[in-house]
Amino acid sequence: MRNDDDDDDNDDDDDGFQASSITFEPSGSGGAGSVWLELAEADPETNSFSLNVLAQGLGEVYGLAGALRFDGAVAQMQGAEAGPALEGDGATVIARGAPSEDGGVFGASRSVVWQASALLQDKAIVAVLRFGVGAAGRRKSRSRTPGRKR
Repeated sequence: MRNDDDDDDNDDDDDGFQASSITFEPSGSGGAGSVWLELAEADPETNSFSLNVLAQGLGEVYGLAGALRFDGAVAQMQGAEAGPALEGDGATVIARGAPSEDGGVFGASRSVVWQASALLQDKAIVAVLRFGVGAAGRRKSRSRTPGRKR
């Protein structure tokens, strides 16, 4: 069975997928003592997007790692680049990102003989994660609590 990868009249054309738009809607928000993601850029023409990993109010940090859960049929993590948050004092910052069984994993860390940590008090980009889009995702419906205004 072939898939209708572009959902165009259910024609099962199985041609190359082309995104018409790319969005990222995180849940929650960042604040003091937290790490969060924000959309850095999206390019439907190349079926790609990138997310900034931001941190604020963490104090002294040597590195940061995490795992993201998402549908690997819709997007694939292709890599990571170091952001400016861990730079300084002659440190070399290394960042990696790779797909995993249920999403992707990433890490960024300092490599320096002297001062091992960076002070992350203000909002700063720790890493930039790169993704490719492989299929159309489904927009999740949001439930509303009766009587609650948004």
